[in-house]
Amino acid sequence: MSNTVYRILLTIIILLSFFTYGGGFFPLLNADQGIYCLMARHFTFSNSLYYWGQDRLGSFLPMLAAPFTKLFPAIWVLTVLQIAVSVGAWYYWSRLVAHKGWRLLLACAILLPPIAFSTVIIFAQPYHVQLLLWGAAFFLLVKGEPSFLRVFGAAFLLVLSIWLGQTAVVTLPIMGLLLIRRGYFAKGLLPALFGAIPPAMLILAAKNNSAKIPVFSEKLFVTWTQLSESLLRVLHNTTHAVLSFSWLRSSIVISNFSLVLLLFFILFISVRELPKAIRHLNFHHLLLYFGFWGLFLIGILSFWVYLNDTNVRYFSMLFVVGVIFAVLWTTEQKHQRWKKIIGGLTIAAVLGGSADALILVHGGKTTVPHGRMSNGIAKTFPLEPGATYIGDYWNVMVLGAWGDASMRFFSHQAGPKHNMHQLRDAFQGEPIYLLQNSWLESFPDTISQYHRPLERDSEVQNHESIRFARYRMQAE
Repeated sequence: MSNTVYRILLTIIILLSFFTYGGGFFPLLNADQGIYCLMARHFTFSNSLYYWGQDRLGSFLPMLAAPFTKLFPAIWVLTVLQIAVSVGAWYYWSRLVAHKGWRLLLACAILLPPIAFSTVIIFAQPYHVQLLLWGAAFFLLVKGEPSFLRVFGAAFLLVLSIWLGQTAVVTLPIMGLLLIRRGYFAKGLLPALFGAIPPAMLILAAKNNSAKIPVFSEKLFVTWTQLSESLLRVLHNTTHAVLSFSWLRSSIVISNFSLVLLLFFILFISVRELPKAIRHLNFHHLLLYFGFWGLFLIGILSFWVYLNDTNVRYFSMLFVVGVIFAVLWTTEQKHQRWKKIIGGLTIAAVLGGSADALILVHGGKTTVPHGRMSNGIAKTFPLEPGATYIGDYWNVMVLGAWGDASMRFFSHQAGPKHNMHQLRDAFQGEPIYLLQNSWLESFPDTISQYHRPLERDSEVQNHESIRFARYRMQAE
């Protein structure tokens, strides 16, 4: 493949990713992403070192976006950063592969994943930033001779990725074993310690400043009974993926079938190559046993994942890490039959998933969950500068993605308390809009919100089936 063709195809993949999964375009943009837009517009080190209202998910993107939101809408700043970070992640991982075709396949996996694994790239989740940090760190450790600066940089990046999401702890044994394999473990301890200290201090500062909401006070791990239920769910979902021919879309059938077969082959390879890995650890072995299976184990054992029906989105990183492993393993495999089987399944799984994502998004086939506002409706909603909006979390925060710094957005009392620190700036005489949903089915003349008495001063309005009315603070 010529360099010109390669660059043209890569540019097409990046543009398709931008207009498919970019936050400003993605039809399934949700309230979690809306919170990111609010964080970028109102970023403070005292409240925003973690995702608002939580004690996890470091706020790397809102922190980077914050200065630019003075000039541009937050959602577009985050959209550009989101794709730029994902391209950066692809760049470092692709440096580990020589063949241009495999590099393009990695671009599809990272930039155009299947809809089921869209959390790999959307900006409300840490995965694309973690992929960038992991790729850069492992590039430093695998390519070139180990040195003080390389080990320092790798340790800094990997611990920083733990701030973004605690599951990144699986990368630390990979780093340690890589240093042992390269005969640099003893020399690397000091630079690794120095590199780990700054992001570790950031994690401690963020923990101290985070404002927890009740659900995150739950236990961390499942019981044995819940673990068996989680495993049964994975088996059920896997079987369903193979049998989902009723979708009548060949792309998703090919992708799902190939993914399931690839998963079983990865399991087979894990058992088959264990003795070889023990004798001589390669990077792709470390990625398999600690990266892939480490992430799987953490997901299965997590009470939060169990609480959410062991949803496939919590295993999104497995898709990319599995594809990276399959590509690295295939390129180093001498046995032609295995090379064709694993390589073919990887190509089918990735390209089928990318094609299905394009069909769903650009064919208008995505479905917003019942009771939630779509990105399209939020874009055209008549927002008033300086106003405060109150509604169900999954609606009002999507509106927040398209607001500006003069507006405030809150979920009602029964919802998650993500940005309660902003209440001190609200209810200062500005117009207050209440959105109809399950908690507010009608618009009475007077109502109380956050212990503030409000009175309606407009007729009930309607926008694309979303009913709302304007209120003001009740005169004393």
